Amino acid sequence: MCEYKSLFRLREATDITISELETPHLYFSTPNAYKDKNDANIWGFIESDDNIYETFNKFLNDEGIKHLANRLRSIGICCFTTDIPIGKAKSKFLNWRKPICIEYDPVIVENTFAKNKNGIVPFHVGAVSYHNEPLIFEKDKESSWHILWEESEFGIMYKSLRSISLADREFDDLIRKMFTRLSNKYSYQKEVRFISRPLSETNSNIEGVKLYIPDKAIRRVLVHKSVDINSEFMRKLNSIPHLKNKIVYGW
Repeated sequence: MCEYKSLFRLREATDITISELETPHLYFSTPNAYKDKNDANIWGFIESDDNIYETFNKFLNDEGIKHLANRLRSIGICCFTTDIPIGKAKSKFLNWRKPICIEYDPVIVENTFAKNKNGIVPFHVGAVSYHNEPLIFEKDKESSWHILWEESEFGIMYKSLRSISLADREFDDLIRKMFTRLSNKYSYQKEVRFISRPLSETNSNIEGVKLYIPDKAIRRVLVHKSVDINSEFMRKLNSIPHLKNKIVYGW
């Protein structure tokens, strides 16, 4: 069961957001939609570094490389934060044009994710962990590449790629770790990620899919004061029946 009191998504005051609210849904993006190779575009990160790619190529056969590439390109990700943005987080958020913040019931969202009929197969739900050096791959003294597996107050544990089998549960753990680690500089985001298994087994270029959620999953819509209260966006927002008494203006 979800451990969070609320989940929040940061959006812009656009017709795309109106669509998300009129027919409530969450969009699961694939890594292809992420430009940052140090975030969710893991395959882009691997391909951009010859040493890392060759390490995968050495310890995974051709079938393994193909399987890994498909998993990393077509996995689905939906990002939330656990708090209404304040301080540094709010300052970053206000760089957006006409921002709003949607609050969701985490139990309803997680249950819908788990039991959905949209063809989205759940893989992981959990918080992002933040590290001084979030990259998974490090070199040891013998110059072989290893995976940063665990990091705690007691020290750091590494695993070798050669020890992980495609058929082993640890391969799923590897994928999960790849998508839930970020630099400490992003820790203010307090991010939670809902991650699906590949959205398509045949199309690695798919950009994402919608997860439809119940109206009652939306608790509040917080609209920043930079959005004109007499704007077309506000007219459309106020006309959505299931958002009655849930819109908070002037945040």
